[in-house]
Amino acid sequence: MTSNQKAEMRKFLEIARNEHGLPTTLQRKDKKCGNVNFLKTGRHFRALCDQYGSTPCCYNNTCVAKEIEECRCKDCFDTRQVLHAEYADWLPSDARCNIRKYNNRTACELLTGKTIFISGDSLMRHIYTAFLLLLRNNTVDGAMKKNVSKAIHDKCTGMFMFTEKICRLQLDNAPRDLCGGKFELIYEEYYNTGYSRQFVNKVKELMTRKKVLIIAGIGLHSGFNHRAIMDQYAAPAIKVIQKHDGAQFLFATPHCPGLLKNSWTGQSKENIEQFVIRMNNELKPRNISIFDTCYITDGVESFDGSHFGLGINVLKVQLLLNYIQELQVNRKW
Repeated sequence: MTSNQKAEMRKFLEIARNEHGLPTTLQRKDKKCGNVNFLKTGRHFRALCDQYGSTPCCYNNTCVAKEIEECRCKDCFDTRQVLHAEYADWLPSDARCNIRKYNNRTACELLTGKTIFISGDSLMRHIYTAFLLLLRNNTVDGAMKKNVSKAIHDKCTGMFMFTEKICRLQLDNAPRDLCGGKFELIYEEYYNTGYSRQFVNKVKELMTRKKVLIIAGIGLHSGFNHRAIMDQYAAPAIKVIQKHDGAQFLFATPHCPGLLKNSWTGQSKENIEQFVIRMNNELKPRNISIFDTCYITDGVESFDGSHFGLGINVLKVQLLLNYIQELQVNRKW
């Protein structure tokens, strides 16, 4: 990363975390870290160490002065070692896998005449946001609705559109111009099983479309209860979809958390991995694919422990476009 990139990222992280009341240093005054939270911000955030200070390594639940090489252990936490997705080069682990990088023109060639319905929690909203940015070829304010005041607009450009306090409220929820009006993108925040009826009804409504892909992702706000998610949310929708040749269903599981996510919340990496396994066991016999992105967020910087910014979400969109390309090549959609 260049010095300008480092400065840009540091500014973004400090502002985004300040919205949650987190200290700029991420470090407690008593230097306790790891399995403890910040005293004023609840249990959702893990106390870490100041990477720019004299004790940047969280070792044995205490911030200590250790070099990066010395801060590599099972229970170590070190924000110096995280990757910034916005400035990373992403390569497949299998050289035989050819990932095409889409721009707005080639993406529109792929998507023209189709509908994508994204349903779920804030992680799914961020995928929707990244779709808007890519398809409008505008990563500055391409996901923002019209008539936003200049004061709010200037706070929500670029990476800040993914923050969770002010900017998510400025999202364009009714795009009509994508791909010259020839592609329909819909997002509904049906983020837990309590919205199952609304979700299934929306799926039924969309069966009038010639080609529609349903991408649904819940779990975090349903306690990872795979049985309830399947019986109430996913299975009824799949039953509707499988009666229509032009419809496809993809279930998106949560990505892995960042260092700031405190495992006490029940949303640890291990809990997510178990949820992925259980959902896969349910969906595979139904010939439904899972969009598992835990592997791409492991070790990557998250601004609040739960959410990732522009880099990860644009990558997710690129992976989804390659998935759609594969469906099309294999004449499945």
